[in-house]
Amino acid sequence: MKKRKIAAVICEYNPFHAGHASLLTQLRQAEGEETAIVAIMSGNYTQRGEPALFPKHIRAACAIHGGADLVLELPFPYSCSGAERFANAGVHIAHALGGVDLLFFGSECGDTEALTHLAEKLENPAFLDAFFAASESTNIGCAQKTEVIYRSVYGEKDAYLSLLREPNNLLGVEYIRALMRKNSSIRPLALSRIGMRHDTQDTPCRDAFTAASAARAALLQEQECECHDALSRLPQATVPILRQAMENGQILSSDNKWLSYCLLYYRHCDREKLRLCDSMSGGLGDRICHAAMTCRTPSDFFAALRSKKHTDAYLRRALLYGVFNIERASLNAPPTYTQILAMNARGREVLAYARKHRAIPIFNRPSEINHLPDHEKVSLRADSVYCALLEQPSLPSDLLRYQPYRENT
Repeated sequence: MKKRKIAAVICEYNPFHAGHASLLTQLRQAEGEETAIVAIMSGNYTQRGEPALFPKHIRAACAIHGGADLVLELPFPYSCSGAERFANAGVHIAHALGGVDLLFFGSECGDTEALTHLAEKLENPAFLDAFFAASESTNIGCAQKTEVIYRSVYGEKDAYLSLLREPNNLLGVEYIRALMRKNSSIRPLALSRIGMRHDTQDTPCRDAFTAASAARAALLQEQECECHDALSRLPQATVPILRQAMENGQILSSDNKWLSYCLLYYRHCDREKLRLCDSMSGGLGDRICHAAMTCRTPSDFFAALRSKKHTDAYLRRALLYGVFNIERASLNAPPTYTQILAMNARGREVLAYARKHRAIPIFNRPSEINHLPDHEKVSLRADSVYCALLEQPSLPSDLLRYQPYRENT
């Protein structure tokens, strides 16, 4: 039987909303209805450096009902890394599966050719030399630094400069750069996002969420008043899954248990080990520990960490890396496995092909991670903490018994 076309998307689906559904529809309109979609989805922690609103297995089931065919995990800590590492890890898994034909993603411009030209300019030795020569102590974030260096190398009137100012364009460029570095045959495809920016708290219409942050805020608010009106603004195929999850307490606690945990952890952690963790350079580790000892509440603790030098996402990621002892070398190395989270009949067909051509282990259940060396089991440790952050906490042992969600149709 001839292999069907396989398209991969690197995603979080936190939660799956109308904008995500639109991208899957656009993909099949462009590439054909028979195209199989593989979602390489963040586990229980996301790129913003936060625990996901719903557990990964629930979000994976929503992805299948929303149009994906196979959901594989982008494991911790790659799932909560910055754009370049996030993209590199996701592309590594897509490339290692064997048989993936294209990688699609949403962007503000929706122009694959323009983003490819921009990626080529960012991979130019002239830009890379200038970027790495710039002092790490510069009080700007990586995205701003990229724009400043790009402007200095290519000038204010460069045709692609404006693309650097949109977050999804930037992430799309990182996907393309990662494909270039691997010399991968996977073809990039940029699609147009619908709705508001990804980090907005508002939506363009009251009938559907098109920004994940707006959906999260509404769901957490309604969690407290025990009503589910926000669910009606999500894709209807996913509503029964999320309603059941909320009723069972399988949603992140609105009490922000994670920051409470961090506040306690950093009051007693080993500062010498902390300095070895990624993102803790420039005295940030010491500043975190000092804030933990001088602040009474989780909100005061995080507020004390804010500065012009670091974005909130950078700080949240640093807190995660410190708690789980994530060093730079482990983040720079590629993922050593992926895990099946959900599939339908077409996804099982893709999986059968991937098992014959893959260059990376594909685990059926978390217990298989126990066979890895100790330093590669960090995702299990992180997930065991995540279990305690839910409205209705579960036991770490429950994780090991999980089997992938299967849709028969």
